[in-house]
Amino acid sequence: MWRRVDGEPDYAFLGGQPPGEPLGGMLHGPSLLNDDVDAGVALLRAYIRTVDTHFAADHKQDESYVTYLADLLKTDAAILRSTPSLRMDWEIRRGTADCLQAAYRAQGVAEGDSLPESSTVNRSLHEEAVGHGR
Repeated sequence: MWRRVDGEPDYAFLGGQPPGEPLGGMLHGPSLLNDDVDAGVALLRAYIRTVDTHFAADHKQDESYVTYLADLLKTDAAILRSTPSLRMDWEIRRGTADCLQAAYRAQGVAEGDSLPESSTVNRSLHEEAVGHGR
């Protein structure tokens, strides 16, 4: 989106993906974590397969993929090519929850004490999806 308004005086860039930091992750609510764990694991397997298949390495070097993605997003392929490939990671890295809470607090979106990662991140479904939970 930024590439469409870069240089326009009515817009300012406030921030983006930190260099080398992946984007992505799977957030589950109580129904997929507790009530229908099989569905939660199946969804994670599909997400992991998508990241590993379509967002590996420098995925924008694949011209057919860029064309497909541009059509899907209804945008110009040249705009997609003008920015680096996204770094995707299907695992939520340790410390990410703390960083997100600090960022929300700094922007005035969150109040109160931060929640410990142990109460906000549950890696058991990831472990099951990749075969480590057995």
